[in-house]
Amino acid sequence: MSAAQGCTAKEIARTFGIAPGTVVKRLSVAMFKLGVNRQTAMIAEAMRRQIISPLCLLFMSVIVLHAVLGDESMRRERRAP
Repeated sequence: MSAAQGCTAKEIARTFGIAPGTVVKRLSVAMFKLGVNRQTAMIAEAMRRQIISPLCLLFMSVIVLHAVLGDESMRRERRAP
C-alpha cells in the first residue's frame, strides 16, 4: 500500500522498522509474481486483479493523513494543581 502511495523504499522501511533492502526484495518478489517490471505496473496489475482496490487506497490515504496531522493539537493542556 505504501508503494501505491508513492513512498520510496527508505520511507517504507522507516515506517515499518525494517531494512530498505528488505523492502526492495519484497517489492521485486511481488512484481515477479504479478509478471511486471515496474512498481507502477505492479500497482495497476494488483488493482486489475482486485488484490487492492481504489477504495482501499482512499482509506489508506485517510489513515496516513490522520497520522500526519494528528489530533494532539486540538487537545487542551491542563495544568496540574
